[in-house]
Amino acid sequence: ESAPRFGPVDPAHAPNDQLIALKDITGVSYQAVPDFAITPPKGPGQVWTIESASKHANSGQFRNANYENGRSLFHAVGCGACHRMAGFGGDIGPDVTSIRNKFDVAYVLESILDPSKVISDQYGSSSVTTKGGAVHTGLVVERGDDIEIYPPDPKGEPVKMKRADAAKIESVPVSQMPPGLINLLNGDEVRDLMAYLMSAGDPKDKVYGK
Repeated sequence: ESAPRFGPVDPAHAPNDQLIALKDITGVSYQAVPDFAITPPKGPGQVWTIESASKHANSGQFRNANYENGRSLFHAVGCGACHRMAGFGGDIGPDVTSIRNKFDVAYVLESILDPSKVISDQYGSSSVTTKGGAVHTGLVVERGDDIEIYPPDPKGEPVKMKRADAAKIESVPVSQMPPGLINLLNGDEVRDLMAYLMSAGDPKDKVYGK
């Protein structure tokens, strides 16, 4: 009987556990923590709206965008704490590498500015009440017989417990993602970040006019 054949593993899309398990076979090394410099935004920021941000985040402006700065900002403002992009970042939220294949710039902007407007059932927050009466709120991730509850603060540690110890799990109509993450950015930084999100993490992408 022939051995199973594996296709190429794409670190931008494969789950972390698969990449780790297949590392010796594929030679692919997955590094969740960025191996490039991350610098904080320069600002000054403002309370962005879709209308004001769209003046900086459009195909005409993207041609002047800086790929490295957009990549840095993705992690500096906290996107990378929960989302993976081009192989780097967290995995408790959806991978956004192929986001431009599903949504346009306006939708992505709205999702950043008002993430609670449309919440995926898979990534919405939940309130977990334990049998002891304690209440924990956050993104619930099931891992076998255990559950992990990730708090809204990306720097916070997840609460881990047995699924059997949860008396009640209820959906909360608030996104785990804090609103207005781009309010720390100036116009050029909004342009750079949004261009990066729409580039699939490729510095030679057509978004940049390459």
